[in-house]
Amino acid sequence: MRGNQRLLMAAAIGSMVLAACAAPTPITITKEVIKEVPKEVIKEVPKEVIKEVQSTVIVQATAVPKKDVVEVTMWHAFGTGSAEEKAMASAAAYMAQIKPEYKLKIVQIPFDQIYKKFETEAAAGAGPDMFIAPDDNLGDEVRGKVLLPLNDLLKGKLDNVSPVAVKAHTIDGKQWAIPATFKAVALYYNTDKVKEAPKTTDDLLKAVKAGAKIGINPNCYHNFGFYGAFGGGIYDDKYNTAADKAEGTTAAFQFLKDLKTADGAANFFDDGGKADAAFREGKVDMIINGPWVLGDYRKDLGAKLGVAIMPAGPKAAANPLVGVDGFFVNANTKKAAAAVDIALFLTSKDSQKLFMDVAGWVPVRTDVEITDTGVKGFAAQAALGYNRPQVPELGAYWGNFCGTFDEVLKKGDDPAAAVKKAYDGMKKANNK
Repeated sequence: MRGNQRLLMAAAIGSMVLAACAAPTPITITKEVIKEVPKEVIKEVPKEVIKEVQSTVIVQATAVPKKDVVEVTMWHAFGTGSAEEKAMASAAAYMAQIKPEYKLKIVQIPFDQIYKKFETEAAAGAGPDMFIAPDDNLGDEVRGKVLLPLNDLLKGKLDNVSPVAVKAHTIDGKQWAIPATFKAVALYYNTDKVKEAPKTTDDLLKAVKAGAKIGINPNCYHNFGFYGAFGGGIYDDKYNTAADKAEGTTAAFQFLKDLKTADGAANFFDDGGKADAAFREGKVDMIINGPWVLGDYRKDLGAKLGVAIMPAGPKAAANPLVGVDGFFVNANTKKAAAAVDIALFLTSKDSQKLFMDVAGWVPVRTDVEITDTGVKGFAAQAALGYNRPQVPELGAYWGNFCGTFDEVLKKGDDPAAAVKKAYDGMKKANNK
């Protein structure tokens, strides 16, 4: 039986046991206990286990005074039918068994719309009570005063959470989210076709020239880690434009250009969905992508799926951007305590295990053991990454370097000239 299914069964029983107290009234656990769990979650549960749950001995519990049910609206941007969406549905069903005092209304918002939609609605005094997403726009949302600081509500409740994750959501001494998972891209590979993942950029280039196929998303997020690998970088430690690192950054672009023009030729995809499909269908042997697709890739490749850190460059290990998904609370909500309580439940030890098993999330809790090799790969990559800075200067990176990939990889422009142009644009935009 899968780990999350066992977890849901245990939760159904555990919720009744936890209710036991001094003046007991006998109740019988029946199949009703697990009716709220989605069919797709329990469809593989052996009949004897269901029978065992149905016939569990009478437990003692006291009639608990009926509480008003608090409805909390939460947005997410998980893909329809994705492993992340299914994990959230399972976790919400799990919570419904344990915390019936809450009714969680879950609304899916497309990823390319969730930040703008939330920020627009929250600025107008509306929006959901909470949402879960990467911390891509955290700095802007704090400066825009659309998020609620959570220090008082979280006091003493993040002790088992990685200090790195907590720090990622801390700005000006205030905590702005409940951390959920680390996110950074790494190298996926098909072990039937690639026996050993390339450890260096030279190894990768040789493999491509020898016929191995890699899918590349030619953008300024997926390839950020190559800058550091070649000794480049975008900022110094005070977020001044690091034009003195232009030589290394230029070398990273030259490497990508060499991959594209190599004898075997890497496959460059402007459409991330098509890149995913090519890897899942076996048309490419490797791809650089994040843990958000780990659960989906598993379904297609099974035991053939490998995860390794990105190839190191001649100067250092690759250091991709590291973000931390979290639960953020709307500054306008009147249900902040309920929203935080729900978020803490959905990031509890048991919930973290569920998301790790179903969706491949890298746990932020220090008391969750990582046993899956794929998740271990992403955890190792996150440890080597560059923590996403929540500073306004970051906007100038996206505004100037993202176009550089088109200039170099589509138009064939000289990498050195294109990179200089991008640095100049950043410096002008940030005046530093």
